[in-house]
Amino acid sequence: MKFRNQKLWALGLAATMVAASFTGCGNKTDADTNTTTAAGSTDSTTSAKADDPATTPDPNGPTSGKRSKANVTAAPTTRNVTIGAWYDFYYTSKDDSVDDDPNQANEEQGEAMLQSIRDVEKRYNCTVEVVNLTYEGTRDSINTSIMAGTPDCDIYLLDNSFGVPAVLNGYAEALEDFVAEDDDIWGDQTIMTSMKLPGADKTYMFAPQSGENVITGLYYLGCNLDLITQAGLENPQDLWDNNEWTWDKFEEYCLALTDSAKGTYGIGGRYTNFFIQLVMANGGAIAEGPQQGIDSPATIEAMDFFSKLASVDKVTQFNIDDWNTNETNYTDGKTAFWVTAQWISDSNADKDLPFEIAWVPFPIGPSGNKETNFYGVVGTTFYMIPKGAEDPTYIYNVFEDWKNWYNGDTSFRDADMTWWEDCALTERNYQYCWEAGKNRNHLDLWDSIGVDQNYVTGLITGEMTAAQAAEQYKQLYDDACKTYFGGN
Repeated sequence: MKFRNQKLWALGLAATMVAASFTGCGNKTDADTNTTTAAGSTDSTTSAKADDPATTPDPNGPTSGKRSKANVTAAPTTRNVTIGAWYDFYYTSKDDSVDDDPNQANEEQGEAMLQSIRDVEKRYNCTVEVVNLTYEGTRDSINTSIMAGTPDCDIYLLDNSFGVPAVLNGYAEALEDFVAEDDDIWGDQTIMTSMKLPGADKTYMFAPQSGENVITGLYYLGCNLDLITQAGLENPQDLWDNNEWTWDKFEEYCLALTDSAKGTYGIGGRYTNFFIQLVMANGGAIAEGPQQGIDSPATIEAMDFFSKLASVDKVTQFNIDDWNTNETNYTDGKTAFWVTAQWISDSNADKDLPFEIAWVPFPIGPSGNKETNFYGVVGTTFYMIPKGAEDPTYIYNVFEDWKNWYNGDTSFRDADMTWWEDCALTERNYQYCWEAGKNRNHLDLWDSIGVDQNYVTGLITGEMTAAQAAEQYKQLYDDACKTYFGGN
């Protein structure tokens, strides 16, 4: 299946796309999509062409401080720009052949990437090296070498679990202090995008942009359209388009589509993802900044609704004893809605299932807003330039050109989105993916800052109310948020 005009959408969305999470990205191996599947990543080199007069550096330009690319000169002696990470990237200065990346399927892109590193080396008189520090080693290097004032690497790949504390502890250089005002990251964000932390006055974290970044790591509601149609109900996608896909309507559908005698249920899938998506769809948050939000009215309202669906309406098919089975329980055709994503569709071979599948955003709660609570959590991996790095402007411009192997031509960069399209099954489903990528407006670390999520299962069984969950966990989240985000 190949949908048309997606490369044109990428151009239009570039200004709003945010780097994707590497959560659950299936078999894709592009490191620019920040996936956990490190082997054979196509994280690639980029540059403006060395002989392009518009980008040829001014030999009389300054050698330090904030300046545009035109005034970033080559190093007087060859400099090795190092990137600390926990997996290997292609293509870097060590690579001489397209075949060095065993998973490079597009020879034309591979050649462009390989030529790009040669151009970067020539233009900046540098080499580019990715130092595989391992995951733990990257965290340790950040916490020791930067604190000592002698960072081991010029750039670090960050996971938010240790990257956000590092930034908030003053370990990173602020982009505003070294990136020129005319840089892409402050404009269209075709090449690079950034993330500003809650309450921060400057920007410290950045990531390469790509079409895949728009739709990586997003979750949706899968819908069994056969069950919905047989019940005489309207396609939920139409309800979403008409601003009618609300919690009340969703509950109405789940009740109509649940029949315990027949073994059919309204909701299945990964219940932890379903839980936090309901919170976000109601404008709530639990651990999005220095102040916890589990006891906020919007979050309590979402927890109440989540618990009602499971313990009162009994329309859910959540298995709290074997969490992994929640990922596949819809495949028997007896579940109307479930949590899905590209990688879930691929791993369960949704294209071969004997019923029609639609994807729709999560319903909007009474305190939510369709425009600002679509269904995206910002990505979990970004980059930073550490405090103490020599000439951050030089480092950043080398990195940005390394990532711009397509020279701003997003139709070339995003020419092959076949895997993503096939996982989405239909063009309409795929369109929702692109729309979702525009609104990754949450950095909610509710499940990754050391607080257990036992209350979620308590809400499912009805053994705990939303008010009880908020009361029991608010201090735990408050302490964790203050520790993590540096709140007072």
